[in-house]
Amino acid sequence: MVVKMSRETMQGYSSIPSDFPRADVVKDVFTSYQMCKELVAQIVEEIRKQQLRSPLISTPEIVEMHFEMADKFGWGTHPGEIKWIFRNVVRELGCEMPSSLVQ
Repeated sequence: MVVKMSRETMQGYSSIPSDFPRADVVKDVFTSYQMCKELVAQIVEEIRKQQLRSPLISTPEIVEMHFEMADKFGWGTHPGEIKWIFRNVVRELGCEMPSSLVQ
């Protein structure tokens, strides 16, 4: 499910006073989401380059290799974010979902 936020909603998030209980949670989630979205774009770009360098390896296999490496070494993300990132990479690339990313 994709939740679209209006400009007013975004401004509302940024105007939450720091002394409001759990204000940091909302800001942390938003910051984490922005970081994950940027990672999706970077990984898609890297995989597209690798597709050109290694045309005999299928795109799902390339995604799988990148996912396994990220999952093995971790990125300090919240549990579930790495899979979310790579599922969105797959959607951007329009390829088959590797079995390790199926929910």
